[in-house]
Amino acid sequence: MGIFVGYEFLWNGGALCWLGPVGDTFFGLIAYSFLSLQKQDWRWLVRATPQDYWRVGLLGLVWGWSSEIVATSLDLWQYKPGIPTLLGANYGPILELALITPLAFFLAQVFFKKNSKRLKSPTSN
Repeated sequence: MGIFVGYEFLWNGGALCWLGPVGDTFFGLIAYSFLSLQKQDWRWLVRATPQDYWRVGLLGLVWGWSSEIVATSLDLWQYKPGIPTLLGANYGPILELALITPLAFFLAQVFFKKNSKRLKSPTSN
């Protein structure tokens, strides 16, 4: 949970600790669905291009920035300026979504390509 290093929790413990990972997962589903609808292909990840990863990264910036604004305006947490988070940036969660999500999609693509034959047809003994 290193993404929360620079934050001061106003509501300690409980569900707030899960907002980051749950939000990241939710964003991944939104990004995948958005590109699936745009491409009209739910299996686009198997054939993803570098341009698709750029789109996912840009969506991550937008999602990360808006979630920062919403979380701070709802007083869920306040950012302590000057405390470095991911890569020494003041906006670690935003960079995290912009960098880590495309990487996760790339790794998923590698997994699906590697296992596509096995996933398509069941093996008979």
